[in-house]
Amino acid sequence: MCIMLRGTVVRIVPSADADGTRRQRRPRQAFKSQTTSRRPRVVETPAELTAASAFHGHLGPYLVVGLRMGRAVVREFGAKPFTYQITARTGKRPPHSCLVDGVQLATPCTTGNGGLVVESERAMSIAACRSGETLVVSLRDEVCARIEHECTEENQERFALEIWEMPEDELLQMDRTRP
Repeated sequence: MCIMLRGTVVRIVPSADADGTRRQRRPRQAFKSQTTSRRPRVVETPAELTAASAFHGHLGPYLVVGLRMGRAVVREFGAKPFTYQITARTGKRPPHSCLVDGVQLATPCTTGNGGLVVESERAMSIAACRSGETLVVSLRDEVCARIEHECTEENQERFALEIWEMPEDELLQMDRTRP
């Protein structure tokens, strides 16, 4: 299935094959801005991002950062509801608070079930806690600065796709404390 997002044809594909293995990703340079041609470029958008966009209202970089942070927490703490709590330090206003929707979609923690609390401090990080153990996942400063200085209404989908494809260690910093 294809949709048009601001002049870009987006092909929606599942993010994993039926057996659960990850599909081979395109190189990141495929998402760099190339506006020399009037023909729309074709970019594959994983189904997970399409669903997140439908929930949130649009596809932007902080939504995708929240998805990536949430996936990191689930990998470490699991997906069972009510086994840990997350505190998001994003502030309560967009665009930074958009990260919260990504976290809610990727983890069992939501504001509605009390598993996710949003603080007004804007540190662009989340802290997942269970039984005295804490995992802090933070957006790397250089990525945050790039989003703040280069992202516009016109290129936010491209930024979101680029962030989705970034290696985790280039995007996020993770610190864990154990009792």
